[in-house]
Amino acid sequence: MTIGQPLFVRWCRLMGNEDLAADPRFKDDLARGDNGEALSAIMQAWCGARAVAEALETLEANRIPAGAVYTPQQALDDRHVREAGFFHQMGIRERQPVPVLQEPVKLSRTPLSIRRRAPKLGEHTDQILRELGYETAVIDKLRADRVV
Repeated sequence: MTIGQPLFVRWCRLMGNEDLAADPRFKDDLARGDNGEALSAIMQAWCGARAVAEALETLEANRIPAGAVYTPQQALDDRHVREAGFFHQMGIRERQPVPVLQEPVKLSRTPLSIRRRAPKLGEHTDQILRELGYETAVIDKLRADRVV
Protein backbone atom coordinates (compact mmCIF):
# COMPACT_ATOMS: atom_id res chain seq x y z
CA MET A 1 0.00 0.00 0.00
CA THR A 2 1.74 3.13 -1.17
CA ILE A 3 -0.86 5.87 -1.38
CA GLY A 4 0.63 9.36 -1.31
CA GLN A 5 3.98 10.57 -2.57
CA PRO A 6 5.95 10.38 0.71
CA LEU A 7 4.93 6.76 1.19
CA PHE A 8 5.73 5.94 -2.43
CA VAL A 9 9.18 7.52 -2.14
CA ARG A 10 9.90 5.38 0.96
CA TRP A 11 8.76 2.32 -0.94
CA CYS A 12 11.01 3.17 -3.93
CA ARG A 13 13.96 3.57 -1.57
CA LEU A 14 13.19 0.22 0.04
CA MET A 15 12.91 -1.44 -3.37
CA GLY A 16 16.39 -0.08 -4.14
CA ASN A 17 15.23 2.10 -7.02
CA GLU A 18 14.66 5.73 -6.03
CA ASP A 19 14.44 6.64 -9.75
CA LEU A 20 10.93 5.13 -9.79
CA ALA A 21 9.69 8.19 -7.87
CA ALA A 22 10.61 10.38 -10.88
CA ASP A 23 9.23 7.97 -13.50
CA PRO A 24 6.23 9.63 -15.25
CA ARG A 25 4.33 6.31 -15.14
CA PHE A 26 4.22 6.69 -11.36
CA LYS A 27 3.88 10.48 -11.00
CA ASP A 28 0.82 10.30 -8.72
CA ASP A 29 -1.60 7.83 -7.17
CA LEU A 30 -3.79 7.64 -10.28
CA ALA A 31 -0.82 7.01 -12.56
CA ARG A 32 0.51 4.38 -10.15
CA GLY A 33 -2.90 2.70 -10.19
CA ASP A 34 -2.90 2.71 -13.98
CA ASN A 35 0.54 1.09 -13.94
CA GLY A 36 -0.03 -1.17 -10.98
CA GLU A 37 1.12 -4.30 -12.79
CA ALA A 38 4.63 -2.89 -13.15
CA LEU A 39 4.76 -1.94 -9.48
CA SER A 40 3.34 -5.32 -8.45
CA ALA A 41 6.06 -7.08 -10.43
CA ILE A 42 8.72 -5.10 -8.55
CA MET A 43 7.07 -5.87 -5.24
CA GLN A 44 6.67 -9.54 -6.12
CA ALA A 45 10.37 -9.87 -6.96
CA TRP A 46 11.30 -8.12 -3.70
CA CYS A 47 8.98 -10.30 -1.60
CA GLY A 48 10.06 -13.46 -3.43
CA ALA A 49 13.58 -13.04 -2.08
CA ARG A 50 12.38 -12.94 1.55
CA ALA A 51 10.44 -14.99 4.03
CA VAL A 52 7.01 -13.55 4.86
CA ALA A 53 8.04 -12.55 8.38
CA GLU A 54 11.19 -10.83 7.13
CA ALA A 55 9.30 -8.93 4.42
CA LEU A 56 6.65 -7.76 6.89
CA GLU A 57 9.27 -6.70 9.45
CA THR A 58 11.17 -4.70 6.83
CA LEU A 59 8.04 -3.04 5.50
CA GLU A 60 6.92 -2.15 9.03
CA ALA A 61 10.37 -0.75 9.88
CA ASN A 62 10.04 1.51 6.82
CA ARG A 63 6.51 2.56 7.83
CA ILE A 64 4.87 0.95 4.81
CA PRO A 65 1.49 -0.66 5.59
CA ALA A 66 1.46 -4.34 4.73
CA GLY A 67 0.00 -7.63 5.79
CA ALA A 68 0.37 -11.27 4.96
CA VAL A 69 -1.90 -12.79 2.32
CA TYR A 70 -3.25 -16.00 3.79
CA THR A 71 -4.53 -19.17 2.25
CA PRO A 72 -7.98 -20.04 3.58
CA GLN A 73 -6.45 -22.59 5.98
CA GLN A 74 -3.85 -20.09 7.23
CA ALA A 75 -6.65 -17.62 7.97
CA LEU A 76 -8.48 -20.26 10.01
CA ASP A 77 -5.29 -21.21 11.86
CA ASP A 78 -4.23 -17.63 12.66
CA ARG A 79 -4.15 -17.05 16.44
CA HIS A 80 -5.70 -13.59 16.21
CA VAL A 81 -8.54 -14.84 14.00
CA ARG A 82 -9.25 -17.69 16.44
CA GLU A 83 -9.07 -15.53 19.57
CA ALA A 84 -11.24 -12.79 18.06
CA GLY A 85 -13.94 -15.38 17.34
CA PHE A 86 -14.34 -14.48 13.67
CA PHE A 87 -15.61 -17.98 12.89
CA HIS A 88 -17.79 -20.50 14.64
CA GLN A 89 -18.32 -24.16 13.87
CA MET A 90 -21.63 -25.11 12.30
CA GLY A 91 -22.96 -28.44 11.09
CA ILE A 92 -23.79 -28.09 7.42
CA ARG A 93 -25.73 -30.78 5.69
CA GLU A 94 -24.35 -34.23 6.44
CA ARG A 95 -20.76 -33.08 6.89
CA GLN A 96 -18.68 -32.52 9.98
CA PRO A 97 -18.90 -28.99 11.38
CA VAL A 98 -17.28 -26.31 9.23
CA PRO A 99 -16.11 -22.80 10.11
CA VAL A 100 -18.70 -20.14 9.28
CA LEU A 101 -17.86 -16.45 9.38
CA GLN A 102 -19.45 -14.73 12.37
CA GLU A 103 -21.39 -11.55 12.00
CA PRO A 104 -18.99 -8.62 11.50
CA VAL A 105 -20.83 -6.42 14.00
CA LYS A 106 -20.98 -7.01 17.75
CA LEU A 107 -24.02 -5.39 19.40
CA SER A 108 -24.15 -5.29 23.20
CA ARG A 109 -27.92 -5.22 23.70
CA THR A 110 -29.01 -7.23 20.68
CA PRO A 111 -26.23 -9.72 19.91
CA LEU A 112 -26.41 -11.34 16.52
CA SER A 113 -26.06 -15.06 15.97
CA ILE A 114 -26.34 -17.55 13.16
CA ARG A 115 -29.01 -19.98 14.29
CA ARG A 116 -29.16 -22.37 11.36
CA ARG A 117 -27.36 -23.32 8.23
CA ALA A 118 -28.07 -21.89 4.80
CA PRO A 119 -30.71 -23.90 2.93
CA LYS A 120 -29.84 -26.48 0.33
CA LEU A 121 -30.58 -25.50 -3.25
CA GLY A 122 -34.35 -25.73 -3.70
CA GLU A 123 -34.93 -26.87 -0.12
CA HIS A 124 -37.82 -24.44 0.46
CA THR A 125 -39.19 -24.20 -3.08
CA ASP A 126 -42.38 -26.17 -2.40
CA GLN A 127 -43.06 -24.26 0.82
CA ILE A 128 -42.64 -20.89 -0.89
CA LEU A 129 -44.78 -21.87 -3.87
CA ARG A 130 -47.53 -23.08 -1.51
CA GLU A 131 -47.36 -19.76 0.36
CA LEU A 132 -47.80 -18.03 -3.00
CA GLY A 133 -50.98 -20.02 -3.58
CA TYR A 134 -49.82 -22.82 -5.87
CA GLU A 135 -51.60 -26.14 -5.45
CA THR A 136 -49.58 -29.33 -4.95
CA ALA A 137 -50.59 -30.65 -8.40
CA VAL A 138 -49.30 -27.46 -10.06
CA ILE A 139 -46.03 -27.62 -8.12
CA ASP A 140 -45.62 -31.26 -9.16
CA LYS A 141 -46.19 -30.27 -12.81
CA LEU A 142 -43.64 -27.44 -12.56
CA ARG A 143 -41.16 -29.91 -11.12
CA ALA A 144 -41.93 -32.53 -13.83
CA ASP A 145 -41.46 -29.85 -16.50
CA ARG A 146 -38.14 -28.90 -14.86
CA VAL A 147 -39.33 -25.34 -14.25
CA VAL A 148 -38.37 -25.67 -10.60
